[in-house]
Formats: sequence, structure tokens, C-alpha cells
Amino acid sequence: MINTANLSDCNPNILQFADIWQSLRKEGGVPSRADFDPTVMPRLMPNLIMHQIVDRQKMIIRLAGTALRARYGEEITGKDYLDLVPPERRDGALKAVLSAIDMPCGLLVRNVVRSTQGRVVNTEALGLPFESTTGGVDRYLYLSSESEPIGFKTPEAGESAIFMESDRRFIDIGFGTPEAA
Repeated sequence: MINTANLSDCNPNILQFADIWQSLRKEGGVPSRADFDPTVMPRLMPNLIMHQIVDRQKMIIRLAGTALRARYGEEITGKDYLDLVPPERRDGALKAVLSAIDMPCGLLVRNVVRSTQGRVVNTEALGLPFESTTGGVDRYLYLSSESEPIGFKTPEAGESAIFMESDRRFIDIGFGTPEAA
């Protein structure tokens, strides 16, 4: 069961996403990727992104909604998510996701994001784990939710979206969290 107390201050879309994920669980385990159908949440689909962890070194994007592709200004499906993260944040981002997969637990991340179009917004994203069809957790599905724009900063030529992390916390889904272990 997701500890929703840790999500009480989240956007209603995040809470809806958590409820949908919870409904896919069988016998208290982590849902299987095969059981996930993104069309059951059409209003949320533009803000979904699924990462597949490969060799504990790469996070390949297997699904990217239209709002997230627009934020990056390009098609990102098939790319390594870590290549889209500023270099100074890559190790921390990978370590957090690996910790969340190993436990397993949810991951709530709040950022200030500047899109490739220059929009600056506050975002919150909830990531929840899925098992692969061969067993073992190797996928993380995130729902990202944006606030109204809080500013505008023109990106330099060739510059990708920029993330400035403001908060990252693990969410207990019934197995504990890395901080508590």
C-alpha cells in the first residue's frame, strides 16, 4: 500500500496516478509492466514517461508523453534519460532510481525546469516501479505535473531542458524506503 501521507501536498494528478498504480498491484507486490495500459489514463498520458533500467547504468526511455517531448523539444523515446540530465545531477539521479528499484519504493521529485522553449516551471514527478515480463523490477513510470510558468529564460543554442532539483523523497509502497533501511 502506498503511504499517501507523503503525497498529501501533491497535485491531484499525482494522487490519481498513485491510485491507478495501486489498483494494478497483485497480492501486495509490484505491478507487472504487462498489466499497465496507458490508455486507462488518457488525461495523464501526455505527462507520462517510462524508464527501463539497463545494466544498472542506463535509463532508456520506453514511453514519453507529448508534453514531455515538447518540454525537451525533441523525440526522447529510445534515448538514455541520463544523457538529458545535467552532468552534475547524473550520478545522484541514477543512484536514487537504483535505490528505489532495489527496495522497491516510489520516488517523488520536485524540480524547477526550464524547457527548450525557455519556459520556467515548478514540476513534481512521482515515479513508481514495475516488474519486467521476466521478473524483477526494471522499469519506473513517472507522472510529471507542471505548475503555471514562473518565468522565462531564453536557452542558448543547442541547450537542452535544464533541471534544478529542489526536493527528492522516497515513498513507501509497502517495502520500506532506503532512508529507513
